[in-house]
Amino acid sequence: MRDYKVQIVIPVYNAETTLKKCLDSLLNQTYIYWQAIIVDDKSKDGSLEVLREYAKSDPRFLVVASEVNQGSSLIILKYFFIGIFPHLKFLRIRYNIS
Repeated sequence: MRDYKVQIVIPVYNAETTLKKCLDSLLNQTYIYWQAIIVDDKSKDGSLEVLREYAKSDPRFLVVASEVNQGSSLIILKYFFIGIFPHLKFLRIRYNIS
């Protein structure tokens, strides 16, 4: 397992049209010691397929598929209170990192 210094939780729900732009903005960063934990919240579009493509091409993308729709707030709280990540950040899918 790699030593990721920053973990980024990205809740996703029906974001197929904006997802690639968001994930590409992470790939374009010069800092490489990050991991994106992307939680698909039972999307009804092709979001999960896009996420799986990115996860196949880069091991820093960890995809978690929810069995039921929980809402992004619950996802964020869940990962925040687990507390296993020393530098956990959250990124909304509508934002990009530049």
